[in-house]
Amino acid sequence: MSTAWLIEGARLLTAVAALAAALPAPAAPATPRPADALSQLCEARDWRACEEFAARLELGAGVAEDLARAAALYGRACDAGYAGACTSLGFLHESGRGLAHDATRALELYGRACELGDGSGCEWQARALEEGRLTAADPARAATLRQRACQLGTRLCLAKALQQVAGRWIEPCERGDAAACGQAGRAFEQGDDDRAPDFPRAAHFYAKGCDAGGAGSCLALAILYDNGQGVFKDLATAAGFYGRACDGGNAQGCRSLALLHETGEGVPASAERAAELMRRACALGDRDSC
Repeated sequence: MSTAWLIEGARLLTAVAALAAALPAPAAPATPRPADALSQLCEARDWRACEEFAARLELGAGVAEDLARAAALYGRACDAGYAGACTSLGFLHESGRGLAHDATRALELYGRACELGDGSGCEWQARALEEGRLTAADPARAATLRQRACQLGTRLCLAKALQQVAGRWIEPCERGDAAACGQAGRAFEQGDDDRAPDFPRAAHFYAKGCDAGGAGSCLALAILYDNGQGVFKDLATAAGFYGRACDGGNAQGCRSLALLHETGEGVPASAERAAELMRRACALGDRDSC
């Protein structure tokens, strides 16, 4: 979503989820700290700020997306012993998003994160061993790691039912299937009877789906930013994703962006722009906008 707490973006089974990534993620602050302030704090060796800034760079949340810089900052924080950053960097290596795909390095980073006390690192290492995804399958070791993840209180201590649902969509998502990314995002967002929703991981997969051209994923990610679920509450970023959803033919994206322009929240107030967007939403089949 780690940030793994933002993105767990996104980040990610990648981002990120993850994603992802991910975490027992620290709760996101009510309002985002300025990017310049985060950068300065990171240079001063505030590793939490480095991870936070890296997650925003990874998702393009309030700053220009810069995956290479995000990976470098995650790496600095991980080297300094900040567990969540290790998980997020592992997610980038596993997904090949902004970095060359490196299964061995991803598994090493998940293992380091787990050793440092990040339950999401334990969980994603367990998943890899259970599924034989990054290395030879080892169900016994996977079970031990999952137990440790649960002991650490990670939100990625997945119930088997959710694993089956989410796992069905992750691989095609990683191949660029926008619809599969949306399905994976929904699985993590909804949770199940045994496990609370995992909004940061959902944000990661929605981001991937949106990047792959899925208007529904853009809308879902916008709503997370609008509500501050798993990511910073950031209406400007929400507006951007509403706009992408609208441009992709999603009527609700057009209507939601129109409402922001009506109130001037996150975007300049503009009755003219709001009316234009309402007309687009109406043309796309949203009767409430007509």
